Amino acid sequence: DNIDLIPLLKESLSFLSAHQNLAMMCGAFMMGAVILTMVSGIILPNILVAAVGTVIGGFAFFMLLTAALTLSRNQPVDAKFMQALMQYHFKPLLMASGYAAGLAFGLPAIIGASLSSMGYLFMILGLIPFSWYVFTPFILADDPSLSYKEALDLSKSWVKGQGMDNMGALVGLLFINAVGVLCLFLPVFITLPLTCIALVDL
Repeated sequence: DNIDLIPLLKESLSFLSAHQNLAMMCGAFMMGAVILTMVSGIILPNILVAAVGTVIGGFAFFMLLTAALTLSRNQPVDAKFMQALMQYHFKPLLMASGYAAGLAFGLPAIIGASLSSMGYLFMILGLIPFSWYVFTPFILADDPSLSYKEALDLSKSWVKGQGMDNMGALVGLLFINAVGVLCLFLPVFITLPLTCIALVDL
């Protein structure tokens, strides 16, 4: 079935209003990602900072997707959840997000930085390959025995199998957050948890 984006976002907003802790977690993860990226700017060349930041942001996004999936199954997102997440899912999520975000955004960031400040707009093109991998956290949560590479491949094959219309909707969901980042991160505290919930509903 084709994805109808507007009704999907409305349904996600209703879910988010009942699970505001996901929005709070989003704020904490985003703040952590920004701080880690700023720290990397002290020890790394400027050309690598954006690439590192995209990988850190991708990891935070994958962790939020796992939290959204847990909430959708009427399970609490609490200290015990975070402990299990760090104990069992940290490494595969880090490896998967590093691959997905590095391929989709990291390489364009390095190329863009070598061209000019406007070159970072090349990262927008990365929304297309990144959309292939957005279901990786769900696959790993349901089958921890899979390697991160197997989960990435399964996500990519599923998204490509859904056709261009649905892939366009996925890219649209991610684009909303890209616009939020360009607006000094402020709208991301709403758009990012909405996106996570919408992806769970799919």
